[in-house]
Amino acid sequence: ALIKTGHRVISAGQSGDGWKLKVRSGEREFSLRSLMLIGADGPVSIMGRSLGAYLKRKTVVGVGYNVPDASIDDLHHFFFSSKWPDGYAWIFPRGNSYNIGVATSAPEPIHLLREFAAEHGIKIEGRFTSGVIPAGYRMAFYSRVFNGAGLLLAGDAAGLTHPITYGGIYPAVMSGRLAGRIAAEALSSGRISDIMRYQGLLRKSDFFVRNAEEVNSAIYSFSDADFNTLGDIVGDAPITDINQGRTALYLILHGKFSLLRRIARIRCALFSGLC
Repeated sequence: ALIKTGHRVISAGQSGDGWKLKVRSGEREFSLRSLMLIGADGPVSIMGRSLGAYLKRKTVVGVGYNVPDASIDDLHHFFFSSKWPDGYAWIFPRGNSYNIGVATSAPEPIHLLREFAAEHGIKIEGRFTSGVIPAGYRMAFYSRVFNGAGLLLAGDAAGLTHPITYGGIYPAVMSGRLAGRIAAEALSSGRISDIMRYQGLLRKSDFFVRNAEEVNSAIYSFSDADFNTLGDIVGDAPITDINQGRTALYLILHGKFSLLRRIARIRCALFSGLC
């Protein structure tokens, strides 16, 4: 492999039976050609956008601080509230420090993070991180052959974060490895169309969530009262020990039919996805 750092693809399109990429490095621009591309260029992927991979694209912004103080407990704290539309806040340990952050579609996430930190008596200092996060993408494809040239999308470019937790590192690593292997095999055999296997294998993987858009819209339509109801049901029990049948019965007996319908829409993702 030849790795080039400090280079950015600024446009991509087809040229004959391959791809033509325009690349920028400092003040210099030049073109590259390729028969196979793996788009692993984040949630605003050039390849995904230019070739119509996204039927629907929703993003949130995550902001956080890695605070150099290990004086908190070793638990992972997650806070769901209407304060952070389409997202949540968190505090969790990270080595000899801890991370505090907010992910939301609200227009001023840093202001919300400061408010959240003040509520918990935390002085936000240390290393600041931020980024755009895919939230429940609806994809037209994950791999496709265009006039004999192959394209595969991986990681954030394929919207492969979890639609509830927005965790994306594991899906990015695993989908990237899978895409690389399948692309290499297709080039080696000369059968570029073999990359279409990628979509099926991706959907069978342990990190893939079906109907991610529906799951995201369902969980983040919960009101604060809905989340409190779920908290009452869970209590101190681990999520993995929650009996879904008993949960449904509780909601029926308490007249929580709307919440029950929304939980039914996301099937087991509420329970398995938060583990």
